[in-house]
Amino acid sequence: MHLLSQGVQSKTIPVDPFDLFHYIPDGTILQYAGMNLAFFGGVEHPGRGKEGTEHDSAAFTTLLATPHNEIDILITHEPLTA
Repeated sequence: MHLLSQGVQSKTIPVDPFDLFHYIPDGTILQYAGMNLAFFGGVEHPGRGKEGTEHDSAAFTTLLATPHNEIDILITHEPLTA
């Protein structure tokens, strides 16, 4: 994360002791390399599979309300399927 500005780093959450991986909360929009990156993902619930995927509805609503010219890239993830 040393390549990102302090302002960008303040919106992320370190998840490992070496500061290599950071969690970026759903609905976050970061500016990097002249682009606006929006983040939205879901977490597959181990007991319910894809049917139990949880999404942050407030983050979803926020991103939907964001003008299209304020997001250059939407970064998401889809849990692996069998």
